[in-house]
Amino acid sequence: GAHNQLFPEVMRLLKEQGHSLRLDLGGPDQLRFPEPKYLAEFGVGFEQPDVLRCAASGKALQLVLTCDAAAVGRTYPAVQALVLALAEESHGYVYDVNSKLLFTPAEYARSLFSKTDFALARHVSIQQYSYRPGRLRLVTLGLAKFGCPELEMRDFPVEHALACRHLVAAAAARLVADRLAQPAGVALPAELPLGFDGLLAIRQPVSLDSLRKAPASSLKVALAMGESDEGDPQENVVRLSPPVDFKGDEGQWIAAAARELLGFEEKLDYAQSAEIPARVRQQFQETFPRFREAFAKPRQDGERFYVKFRYELEGTGVELLWAELTGWTESGLDTRLVSEPVLVKSLTAGKPVLVAEADVVDWMIRRADGSVQGNLTGGPAKEGGLK
Repeated sequence: GAHNQLFPEVMRLLKEQGHSLRLDLGGPDQLRFPEPKYLAEFGVGFEQPDVLRCAASGKALQLVLTCDAAAVGRTYPAVQALVLALAEESHGYVYDVNSKLLFTPAEYARSLFSKTDFALARHVSIQQYSYRPGRLRLVTLGLAKFGCPELEMRDFPVEHALACRHLVAAAAARLVADRLAQPAGVALPAELPLGFDGLLAIRQPVSLDSLRKAPASSLKVALAMGESDEGDPQENVVRLSPPVDFKGDEGQWIAAAARELLGFEEKLDYAQSAEIPARVRQQFQETFPRFREAFAKPRQDGERFYVKFRYELEGTGVELLWAELTGWTESGLDTRLVSEPVLVKSLTAGKPVLVAEADVVDWMIRRADGSVQGNLTGGPAKEGGLK
């Protein structure tokens, strides 16, 4: 495959690194193997036969590498090429112990690092935990591969999970871009600028150089070293918080960040009975056909289409979830979930979901310039409904 073009770099790497690069053969008693449930939920490209084969494996090769921070940009893809070749040769799978992501060889081949085509979700995962009742914690896994500290937000209300996830992901992408551009002797900044370009890195591959050169944004996050929690891969993590000059509390800052990153102030919307006012239902019925027509037309780079839909869990209640629209067929709407469900434990943000048209209750379009149409059930949008 195309990764074979990296083999000269692999051979140079092996020669240069010497004792810093090693292969260990171990089994479940030496290495921590993922459980079948984890394989099924987080395996990238996994089908049921892959889950069964991987779960039943009795051995694994572990590649261990240390390198200078300045060499990460060229060393990481070379190591990936070596790992991919080993997985293909052994008819096995790839487990990135940094990000805790598992790949079939075919999917891992699409995940080779590139500064011009960087997809954050292929290299860094964002883990979500309950911090205390009604409060959550987010922490990244995988930034260490780029010589960066792991990022976290902790002790925030569950209804802000979506906005906080975007904040963490946008900060992670920007941190990788900055660190690879200036890897040697660069101290962690006190503040990190973010913006809509950082959000794109969450959804699609971007150029890290373009991300660094994006226009200045009014949205910034403060970075401060903090102690890690039990089970974290690093001794310390970097916590995200409002910048020093922000006037307001943390909740107001998260709301402002959501408006800039998403175009609307999103909170998780769930209740025992999710009733939508008649006026909003009528407005939705009048505008939804034109939303479909707009989706079918050619659109600008950076333009995004979203729908909000009902998901009813018997005996629990109704949850209203936002998802990014990726396709529209006779079977329904192909979407990728952007909300982080509370009641629906089988769904997580980023998962593909087929939504029936009858379950859609709202729509929204975010234009390439950041302006918004729709969001009829939420706060006032920057523009009205489709004309």
